[in-house]
Amino acid sequence: MKGLTDGLSEFGSLPLAQVMTPAISYANNGFTLLPGEAFRQESVNKILKEFAGTWQYYLNKDSSAKKAGDWIIQSDLAKVLKAISEKGPDVFYRGWIAQAMVRDVRQNGGFLTLESLENYRAEKSHIVSGSYRGYGIKALWLPAYGAITIEALHILEQLPVNLNEEREWARAVYHAVKAAYLDKKEQKTLDDAARFTSTSWAKKRALETPLMNGPESNGSNTGSKDSIPEIEKDLNGHTSHLTVVDKNGMIVSLTQTIGPTMGSKVATPGLGFLYAQTMGGYLGEVEPNLRVPSHISPVIVFKGDKPLLALGAAGGSRIPSSIVNVISKIIDYEMPLSEALHAPRVHPLEEGINLEVVDGTRWNEDDSTYFSQLGYTVEMRRLPGQFGRIHAVMLDTLTGEWIGCADPDWEGTAAFPSMFRH
Repeated sequence: MKGLTDGLSEFGSLPLAQVMTPAISYANNGFTLLPGEAFRQESVNKILKEFAGTWQYYLNKDSSAKKAGDWIIQSDLAKVLKAISEKGPDVFYRGWIAQAMVRDVRQNGGFLTLESLENYRAEKSHIVSGSYRGYGIKALWLPAYGAITIEALHILEQLPVNLNEEREWARAVYHAVKAAYLDKKEQKTLDDAARFTSTSWAKKRALETPLMNGPESNGSNTGSKDSIPEIEKDLNGHTSHLTVVDKNGMIVSLTQTIGPTMGSKVATPGLGFLYAQTMGGYLGEVEPNLRVPSHISPVIVFKGDKPLLALGAAGGSRIPSSIVNVISKIIDYEMPLSEALHAPRVHPLEEGINLEVVDGTRWNEDDSTYFSQLGYTVEMRRLPGQFGRIHAVMLDTLTGEWIGCADPDWEGTAAFPSMFRH
């Protein structure tokens, strides 16, 4: 909450109450439950029954899950949002909302104090920079994984890739992302941020990949004894990303997460929102006064000093890899944004290469056979939204119009020029 209001105060041009009006309206008047969200809620229905607030807001009276197409009204959430819009973030951290949160959490054996909420502050993230094929890249250091995304693109740029052979491109993306992921646990200081986004480090990592070690190398020889941690295989998550651009060319790429599906699965009666669960097992252990790192990776790509593309994704450990896939498709293959989002992706697993199946495009059984013969263990998936769910805007440099597009395999997409000319 504080991050959003601070961002608006420092960079925005409209008052908080006006900005929050649409959200309050949706909460008061209702909206249609989308299929993907209905699927998520159904998948954790048993746990949602354990908490009175969650049952009240997210289940039917008979404890059954709500269905896609149901009309959802969130009156209590509307009251919370209305209070924040009128009084600012202090009512959330010091007022009746804070008191209700602390009372509910403590009554149920949890640990939360008014002092903790009062002392909360939003901190500005360090901006990390890089480039890919001459295009500039800006992303966020911790608690985001922007440095890892940039590192993967830098490594990909170092690898010998025949862009006329899509399978070879897939191998390069696989090894670039896998090599960058080795550094995820090492992100601690700003010196690490500089190192992981440097060209020299990318060259080092690239030389460790099989693609730089001669034709006899294959997928089983990664050039490193490190492996992807067990936690990175968990596809369970509940993250939202949005990218917007206004008539003045102001762009926001924003990713937020409540952790696993439905977060903590806990909602306080009278407040109407879910608590996140991003401490502990889901994102790793965290010590007091440290921010919990996450795979979120909002990115802006520049052509010269002008923004060209802004994007980010939901999808847990597949967020950085999905962004690398799409940026490469746009820059290396000059794909329109909608085609780049539809194109099948590649993701590294500890067991081998993970290929997204997109009917009529790729990947298929012939591709699986090809990679298997090279020594890779292949896993193919056709499930929707399993390779990151991207929302992006891109400038049409010929018309000066902005194009907005969302991943087509989750809740559908619309791709059309905006009314705003560059």
